[in-house]
Amino acid sequence: MASFYCTLSPVDGDGTQLNVYAKFTGGSDDYTFKRLIDVRITGVGTFEFNSTAVGGGESTFVGTITGLSPGTTYEWVCNLYYWGGDWIVSDYSDEGTATTYSGGGGGGGSGAKAVINVGTYVHPNWKRYRAIVNIGTYYNTNWLSVRPVNNYGSYSQPNWR
Repeated sequence: MASFYCTLSPVDGDGTQLNVYAKFTGGSDDYTFKRLIDVRITGVGTFEFNSTAVGGGESTFVGTITGLSPGTTYEWVCNLYYWGGDWIVSDYSDEGTATTYSGGGGGGGSGAKAVINVGTYVHPNWKRYRAIVNIGTYYNTNWLSVRPVNNYGSYSQPNWR
């Protein structure tokens, strides 16, 4: 069974950009062309990205959307296209909201900040917090500042970065 997902995430330190990562799996292994996605951001425009490889049953899409406003939440829809003499929209799409970086700490290393939605799915409110974990016990705590990572894959096929 084929599947498709798309994620948009803030670029740390630059509130004018969103990173795009999308993946299509389960297609025909004898497909010999590139695939394409378009990401439509409400009130902004449409951005197209080609697959990183030609042909096969899987396609990965990576890119950056620029020209956005810092700390702004955008609604988006991502559609998958295939080549059949012209680009043809498939039945695969994804949608959601993404919020651009709004300032604060970050920059990598142990002082990096994790982006956490303290709002709801419908009304997101993204905040940056220092990521710390207790590597000790309940009675003998040992708090460690760590670099946060996000899963850009799925539960069954994680892609941590």
